[in-house]
Amino acid sequence: MSEKAAEISGKMKARAKEYDAKLCKAKESSRTSTLEVGWWGAKIKAEGLFPVLGFDSETAYYESRRVGRSTWYSMVRLAESFKNLPEKEFLKFNAECAKMLAKLPEEKRYNKDLIKKAQEMMAPQFERVIVKYKAAQDKIEEGDVSVTLKFRMPLSMRDFIVATLDEFIEQHGLDKGDYTKALHLMAAEIRTGQHVRTKVMQHLPKLKQFYDLTGDAKVDLSADEILHKTHAGLGEYIRETAAAAGIQ
Repeated sequence: MSEKAAEISGKMKARAKEYDAKLCKAKESSRTSTLEVGWWGAKIKAEGLFPVLGFDSETAYYESRRVGRSTWYSMVRLAESFKNLPEKEFLKFNAECAKMLAKLPEEKRYNKDLIKKAQEMMAPQFERVIVKYKAAQDKIEEGDVSVTLKFRMPLSMRDFIVATLDEFIEQHGLDKGDYTKALHLMAAEIRTGQHVRTKVMQHLPKLKQFYDLTGDAKVDLSADEILHKTHAGLGEYIRETAAAAGIQ
């Protein structure tokens, strides 16, 4: 090996050991630990230093450092998305806010105001900021901006929910796997059903009066008056119940 090659090799080994040491130390820290793992993991990956550290693959490396697969890939990807940001600024991020910001095109995700808010805000508040920004950029209503809804739950519960959504999709003729639309329609059906039940309960006393009116021979009203009152009452019931159900 030439003197120059040996020098380059020595520098690579030094950088690899430095990055690896910082990554391992980051696991012991608190708030920024996963961000730091991502930052130094991205450095090692970008410079192709896994073999220098004695590993034949990226997977072998992060497994040896006891970093979870999902944590590794999400945090390394996040660091890669902000590779032009100084380390100090990257580590100020709220990780969930940074993930939302990373979904913007590169020329927009380095917006100084958005970066500052992604460092200072909690995820629910920052999501509103991103929604407003996207709506303004794309000239659409805020309600039309796509967002993500996430839940953590036991596997058995998730399997049950997915199976139920699959049944709903089949029953309603939706596209297979369109869980977003299925969940929205299911929620709409529940809310609509509640409105209908409310209207029915509100009108039951009146409907009972009409029923009694038409069946009681002692009522001192003409047949025309009884018909008029019953027609008007039933018309009101039908209109309000149909409106609650979203039927024209």
